[in-house]
Amino acid sequence: TTTNIEVLKSQAKIKNFYYEETALDKSIITKFDLEDFDDSALNLNIEVYKGEELVYSQKLDKKSKYELSIPIKTKGLYGILLHAY
Repeated sequence: TTTNIEVLKSQAKIKNFYYEETALDKSIITKFDLEDFDDSALNLNIEVYKGEELVYSQKLDKKSKYELSIPIKTKGLYGILLHAY
């Protein structure tokens, strides 16, 4: 007899998110921690949008703390999306 057991994993969480746009060097500084106790986050990627336009995308190596400097061309309102599949 075979029994199937479904193992439920906790979803990864982003904590301590920090964002700062620096006009001097035209970049966005972002810092955050990845809490992933069950090792469920795979294929991490960050995307930056200005309006509907994707202006930056980067695959991320998996680690617990991140600090990124993202180049931008102009000041404005940016949206940041973090994906894990």
